[in-house]
Amino acid sequence: AGLRLERQGSYPVNYSYLLTQHTDNGETVFKPLDIGVEAEVPSNGTKFIPRLALIYNFNSSSKNTYQYLKALYGQAIKQVSPNSNAAQAIEASYRGIIPVDTPTINYLRPEQITTFELGYILYNEPLDLEIDLNLFRNELEDLVTRQLVVTDGNFSNRRDNGGKLNTTGVEFILKKRLATMAAGKDKFDLDARLDLTYQKTQNVESKYSEVIGSDTVVQSKEYAPSFSPPVLGNLVLSGSRRKLSFSAHVNYD
Repeated sequence: AGLRLERQGSYPVNYSYLLTQHTDNGETVFKPLDIGVEAEVPSNGTKFIPRLALIYNFNSSSKNTYQYLKALYGQAIKQVSPNSNAAQAIEASYRGIIPVDTPTINYLRPEQITTFELGYILYNEPLDLEIDLNLFRNELEDLVTRQLVVTDGNFSNRRDNGGKLNTTGVEFILKKRLATMAAGKDKFDLDARLDLTYQKTQNVESKYSEVIGSDTVVQSKEYAPSFSPPVLGNLVLSGSRRKLSFSAHVNYD
């Protein structure tokens, strides 16, 4: 078990907005406009990040076979980069065009993930064979997404903590030592590992179109994330001799 405390303090953001627009004879044109703005990104407070692992070894009728049950729980966060919050300030200044006062800025929150896992491990010593079966669930919250903002017919981008994804799946792992050869002091090991994963990702939360003052925020409808394929496969063949090692990988996604 463990507990991690993480805190990001406040920090200044200094930037200049060098472009403005106006209408000239019915046509929108852009001209340089130097607007210096200083903003203070507030602290996001102290984050408590717990982790817990339980492992149970239960007896087997065979002394050469070992079986384990495991339960894992953990959290992690990804702090927002200063550049991302600086972009928030620039976008707010662009929409408000406030050269003196600091505009109201929607600063970003850290992205978060919570993981649950239940697993079973079987190891047979004479066969040098290990089988793992894991059930898992990952919950991602406050994902930073991009939104398209329309202001008087002009487009700009803004970021927001508008994403939440839940992934549930099962993972099967097979590990086998295929060969061990010795010639004098030399020893050569050849191992194989097969990973198969089936998972389903659900887009729980989406930011849809909304009107903010005279601005319209446009966001696409709910979608199935393309970066989370339902089936994953990985086959690895590896060997080692003294300081020399090699591996060959075959991936499917």
